[in-house]
Amino acid sequence: MKNIIFVLALLAFSTACEQKIKTGSENELVGQELAGSAHEKIIQEIESRIDEGMKVQSLQWEKQTEQHGSEFIEVEAYLNPDGKAIKIVEYYILGNYQPQGEKIYYLNNGEIVAYRENIDFWVDSLNTNYREIQTFFENGKAIKSQTRVSISYDDIQFQEWEDTELDIPSLEKINQILNGEGRFQPHFISVIKGDNATFLLLGEPKELGEERYTTAVRVDVIDDFMQDLLKNQETYKFKPVDIQFRIEGNGITTPIFRVLTNIQWKE
Repeated sequence: MKNIIFVLALLAFSTACEQKIKTGSENELVGQELAGSAHEKIIQEIESRIDEGMKVQSLQWEKQTEQHGSEFIEVEAYLNPDGKAIKIVEYYILGNYQPQGEKIYYLNNGEIVAYRENIDFWVDSLNTNYREIQTFFENGKAIKSQTRVSISYDDIQFQEWEDTELDIPSLEKINQILNGEGRFQPHFISVIKGDNATFLLLGEPKELGEERYTTAVRVDVIDDFMQDLLKNQETYKFKPVDIQFRIEGNGITTPIFRVLTNIQWKE
């Protein structure tokens, strides 16, 4: 039952993220008063080069915590023709009554040139407020951070930016998620069989009840590899895997799934 709940939670998270993406893209220019500064022009220039066909997306990861319940995180990166990331977006939910939002990294030659974070945060058990943070960089170093707060996303455009202490982001965790490294190296945990679909539960090599990152991919084709895995699950438990997957669904009219396209044991 817990595994089925996990899959349903991932579907809900996917839908929420996709709806946020759609709303954000439709209102992005309204909510940002780009006054023509050098850094704002850099952001505009990067945005003008975004190609949806060059977008790569990570697996969706969940971590169960004793204090805040389920946390979720996923990442998407937009590449230039040379295959280098020019924009990375991290979507996150930090648990029950915890902040949730997106972190946007603008890059040039692998270095952050600008960073923005959009956050919904709880002020009490019934209400949330909205906050935006932005940091600008020169020669790889953060030089300026600003923030503004409103009672809702729609009202943020009317708020003034205020200078704050430097908010310096790191790409270490993001790169691990995109590359399947560190805590985000998939290991086989178990098979989840639903009424109409089969899923592989992957994640950190830790037992149920321990704090671990996990993710799920749908299996549509039971090939020789999968037949062997299904017959020998205990033998292969916690063995690292390399996988490839495709994305199905849009999160609005259809649920989003990561669908397995290739899998092999990692040497």
